[in-house]
Amino acid sequence: MHGKLIKWKDDRGFGFILCEHNQQEVFVHISAFPSGSPRPKVGEMLGFEIETTADGKTRAINISRAASLKPKASPVKLSKTPGKTTKSISLIIAVILVVLIAVSVSQKFTSAPTSAATEQITPSGISTVPEVTATQFSCDGRTHCSEMTSCAEAKYFLKNCPNTMMDGDQDGVPCEAQHCVF
Repeated sequence: MHGKLIKWKDDRGFGFILCEHNQQEVFVHISAFPSGSPRPKVGEMLGFEIETTADGKTRAINISRAASLKPKASPVKLSKTPGKTTKSISLIIAVILVVLIAVSVSQKFTSAPTSAATEQITPSGISTVPEVTATQFSCDGRTHCSEMTSCAEAKYFLKNCPNTMMDGDQDGVPCEAQHCVF
């Protein structure tokens, strides 16, 4: 909002701004002005925001002085009607978004184990997993059992990846609490 400082009590550090928008007087305190700026003067044009206090009164905050209210020259003039450039930029952005989504989806599926690592349940109820090859999984920073998708993946991570935290009793069998037995 913009307005003119119409009253100022310098000894008390407050005054009133006449708001151009609705012609109402708005209270302003010296603390709303930028620190280090000159003292306010009656008749000065100001930019400001309005805040409602807890008791329901309004006051001006974030004051900007008339010198900073002048519009700055723009080095680039934009067309007011969408043209070929705007449509081209929109098309490029849409293509980039589609590519990013496709890459994200493909990454989600490439870390899943292949069918050669399918868990098998024996008659005793114990899971067994065929030997895992290095091409099925890759070290990607996961270190805990809760981050694994299968016992085969946990076994690969324990054997090949640094700083894993899946073998609490150091017996070489990961995720025993989740019943991964190899």
